[in-house]
Amino acid sequence: MNPAGAAYWRQLVRAATERGHPMRVGALATLQDDQPQVRMVVLRSVDIDLAVLCAYTDRRSDKVAALQRAAQAEWMFYDAEAGLQLRVAGTAKVHLQGDAVDAAWAGLHAGQRREYQMATAPGTPLEQGAESVSEAAARQHFAVLSLHADRLDVLELERQQHRRTRFCRHSQWAPEALTP
Repeated sequence: MNPAGAAYWRQLVRAATERGHPMRVGALATLQDDQPQVRMVVLRSVDIDLAVLCAYTDRRSDKVAALQRAAQAEWMFYDAEAGLQLRVAGTAKVHLQGDAVDAAWAGLHAGQRREYQMATAPGTPLEQGAESVSEAAARQHFAVLSLHADRLDVLELERQQHRRTRFCRHSQWAPEALTP
C-alpha cells in the first residue's frame, strides 16, 4: 500500500473496530436491473494489505442478488466532523460458507444472530406474528460480503481549500490529485 493512502485505510480499520466511529456505517451502492440501489451497511473488517472491506448480510437480500448479477459496487463513508469522504470502489463477492464465514457468525452475539432468524427474506412484507427460524437455520441466511477495492477516492473538505485524491490498484495505489 502506498504510504500516502495508508492513513485513509487505517481510518477505515478504526471505523470497523471502534464502536461509534462516524465511518462505521457507510452507503453501499450496487446496480439492480440497471438501477442504482444504495443502502447503509455496517463496516465489519478491513484488510489493508489486500485492500478488502467486509460486511455481513442476509444471503436472501436484494443486495446479494444484485451483486451476483453485477459484482461492481462502491462503498461511501463520511465523517462530517473531519470533513472527510472516502469512496471505495471495486468488485464485491458474497461468501456463504467457509472458515471466515463461520468465524464471523461465531463472533456475533445473540441479538445480532436474531437478525437472520426471520423466516422471510429482507424486504418481504411483514405479516403479524411473523415466524422465526432456529439459530442453526439462521446461520444458513448469514453471509459475508467482501469488497475487493480497485479505487479509493478521497475528498477532504477544508475551510480554505478542498482536496481530492484518487488511489488506484492498477497504479500501485499511487496518489493522483484531482479537482475537487
